[in-house]
Amino acid sequence: MFIKIFFFHLLIFFAFTNPIFAQLAPEEQLADEYFNEGEYEKALELYQKLFKNKEETRLVFKITNTYSALKQYTELHQFLDKIIKKYSNENLFVALKGFVFIQEKKDSEANAIWSNLLSKITKEEDFQKIGLFLFKNRQFEWSEKFFLQGRKILKSNQLFANELYENYAAIGDYYKATLELMVMLCENYVQPDLIKGKIAVMTDEKSYESIEKALLQSVTKYKDNVTVLEILFDFYVQSENYEEAFLQIKQIDRILQDGNSRIFQYAKTLQNNQKYEESNQVLDYIINRPQKSSYHLLALQEKAVNYEQIVLNSKPIDLEKVKNAVKNYDELINAYGKQSQIFDAIYRKANLCIFYLNDLQTALIDLESIENLPSLTPQNKSKAKLLIGDIFLLQNEMAKAELKYTEVEKSNKDEQIGAFSKYKQAMLFYYRGDFEMSKAFFKILKDNTSNDISNDAIDMFLLIQDNTGLDTTTEALSRFAKAQLLIYQKQYPQALMMLDSLQLKFPNHPLKDDIIWQKSQIAYNQNDIEKTLFFLDQILTNHSPGVYSDDALFLKAEIYDYILKDPQKAMDLYLQIITEYPGSIYKVNARKRIRVLRGDKNQ
Repeated sequence: MFIKIFFFHLLIFFAFTNPIFAQLAPEEQLADEYFNEGEYEKALELYQKLFKNKEETRLVFKITNTYSALKQYTELHQFLDKIIKKYSNENLFVALKGFVFIQEKKDSEANAIWSNLLSKITKEEDFQKIGLFLFKNRQFEWSEKFFLQGRKILKSNQLFANELYENYAAIGDYYKATLELMVMLCENYVQPDLIKGKIAVMTDEKSYESIEKALLQSVTKYKDNVTVLEILFDFYVQSENYEEAFLQIKQIDRILQDGNSRIFQYAKTLQNNQKYEESNQVLDYIINRPQKSSYHLLALQEKAVNYEQIVLNSKPIDLEKVKNAVKNYDELINAYGKQSQIFDAIYRKANLCIFYLNDLQTALIDLESIENLPSLTPQNKSKAKLLIGDIFLLQNEMAKAELKYTEVEKSNKDEQIGAFSKYKQAMLFYYRGDFEMSKAFFKILKDNTSNDISNDAIDMFLLIQDNTGLDTTTEALSRFAKAQLLIYQKQYPQALMMLDSLQLKFPNHPLKDDIIWQKSQIAYNQNDIEKTLFFLDQILTNHSPGVYSDDALFLKAEIYDYILKDPQKAMDLYLQIITEYPGSIYKVNARKRIRVLRGDKNQ
């Protein structure tokens, strides 16, 4: 195995040093085949024949490797001595003789040859060629010596930086590897993104302190190079050391004087990674600056968004905290007035009022007050109209809702928001019981896989198709659609009555698992955990595998995780999702929660 690995390294080495290496004569290809099949005598005979006709460097290595495979070291040394004598200017052959001694377990003889060679060579080409040869054959200590001696003799501390980085990384000396990367960055002008990528690959718990030490040392050494600070910042972000990352980005901001732009982007990065508390700390720095930057208003908005996300990501959702989130947005709106600049705050506040607090009138007033602002972008105008349409639907004003949805769809035909508005129109027809029209809309959406709503459209299309082709009546689906509208409107008692009557009248209808799922959602929204679990278990026991199996299992896991505080039970359920439903959309989140509950450091 060792011989074949060595041979492979030689092939790679000469593929880079000899441009005609890939164009081998048929006899040489045959010799290579003999070697790879273990027929070393036949391979040696052919290699020697070829070498007599044309003495090429690669054949020296192939003959050497074949002698080694046959363990004919006496003959091999005789061959190499002749080659070294004949090609006295090719020091690589001397290095090769040293490596043959390593194969013979004669380390002292190899060290003597390499030491002597190290004291004689003076050319950059020799240092590089021999250093690479030794590196590729895992003689890391000696490859380092040749590269460092090259720097010394040639009086250049930036030579062989990449080669030394590779060498140090291979032996796990991450401190020195990182220092060489900084040489590449600051003295050899390698692109920062390439350096960041190499550091990212090296970074883990074992290497963290060594890399940090080298980067901090480099910040001092290259104090006028802000890119080193940026590398250190990225390293801290990747390592989730947000406090240190914040210190570095503040320093970068002071040096570049970019008006808090990078600091704000860091806050957004934290927000996108659901690090809302950390994001707020960064935003507070912008908000509390003596001189307000152009990011002051944006920072206030994003801080309110972070608080909202903290509330909405907690389980169960605390409505009092939702009210506080609305209050945060109100303070911002009152301070700046209802203007297009703070559209996002107005929109988010309206969303909370509509879907969590059922305060439709407040949301409607806010949205209508900004819907027609001249400075509002067409995209934001459409978003406001869609939300107003939702309010009308919740108020059972179907015609008004349809008008808003249609307006958005017509003005955004080729946009995602246009597809979303078409989906809402389809749902409106569905709630009305106009299944043919609804199905036609869903078909258009499901066939256009480029829009984000196509999967939902497929589900609805199949629901209608499966429940309208059974017989001549659509009574069951009509009742079910009305019950779903009542649930959407948070009229839970009326919805439950309709679902119960539907269950009684159509006990064996294909909608039976859909009905149980809707009942579980009502119970969950009413915070009746015992009843929620009862319905979920019905799905898992009587309707599994089925459309709602993984939905039911994941919701059950979350209940044990966040509400009942039973981590072991929750982990068991999350694991069940991963093992029994490998294609589930919940698989990624299930893995994350398992890591959190286990207390893994790298989540």
